[in-house]
Amino acid sequence: MRTAMRVMIVGRTEFLLSSARLIAGDHTIAGVLTAPSSPENKATESDFEQFAREQGAAFRSARRIDADIVAWAKSLNADIAVSMNWVSVMREDFCSLFRFGVLNAHLGDLPRYRGNAVINWAMLNGENEIALTIHKVIPDELDSGPIAAQRKLPLDERTTVADVLSFCIAGLPELYRQVVTAIGDGTQVWMDQDKRGLTPFRCYPRIVRDGRIDWSGPAIQIDALIRSLARPYPGAYTYYRIPEGALHKLFVWKSRLVSAETADLGVAGHVIRNDPKSGESWIYTGSGVIALCEVSHESDGYTFKPGHVWRSIRMRLGMDVEEELFRLATMRERG
Repeated sequence: MRTAMRVMIVGRTEFLLSSARLIAGDHTIAGVLTAPSSPENKATESDFEQFAREQGAAFRSARRIDADIVAWAKSLNADIAVSMNWVSVMREDFCSLFRFGVLNAHLGDLPRYRGNAVINWAMLNGENEIALTIHKVIPDELDSGPIAAQRKLPLDERTTVADVLSFCIAGLPELYRQVVTAIGDGTQVWMDQDKRGLTPFRCYPRIVRDGRIDWSGPAIQIDALIRSLARPYPGAYTYYRIPEGALHKLFVWKSRLVSAETADLGVAGHVIRNDPKSGESWIYTGSGVIALCEVSHESDGYTFKPGHVWRSIRMRLGMDVEEELFRLATMRERG
């Protein structure tokens, strides 16, 4: 027999909002707590507020769960909280408000890939799958607590971060609905993270400059970096200067691994082929060759196929710092 519960929604992202909408079909939404959204989030504070209004639920937006938020949440008399992408670790005074605790959705295979930017780290680490995990929150701990359910997506050399996000938006709402309903019915089966036989580790945040391409690295790793930062993420980037032309910051949105190794000789970052038919430009790397398929001069600029524009193989990607400093010094002396 299905038992309806009072549910509090805590966090950000379109994934959480879609889950909340589905949960609302079986349970009562008691309150919604969100925070300012990140640039890549499609759901904003106003979207969560509108949802709360539709459900007749209380609404708050805050950057942290302080005493005032705890008191407000207590007044809601919710049975359980459902969260994703909250901005900090939750404390005991908040988690203890709910008789069934707090659930959290995490796009990483726990206990591995705890922490931040776990999609990016999993792709960069060459994992062959990524797990969408729902687990119970342990107060004052990061991504620990027993696992309620998982759904996995295979990763290969064609998978982009957009594919992972599509997987999440398609699967999380129903997975969350099933778990909340099973907890209310008393049929939920939990899995202890410590008994999975996986070595726990922490993933630390990545920042914008981590998207700079190091052409001396292997082509496989460069391709993984590009796929992990494809839209809607901010993009992997490099620099280049056309002879006697301007310095460009080039964002790479789509690439293809040509070869992991090559017997040819060159310098990392060198453009070795421009294909006018496919539009690909092949780049020599520290190990192997990678094809650039779609690029732009600004993160939100016009996207083009470099092989349709570039003609010379006397081009090299990546900023020559000494040369640029010399240019600046020369310009200053002439000025």
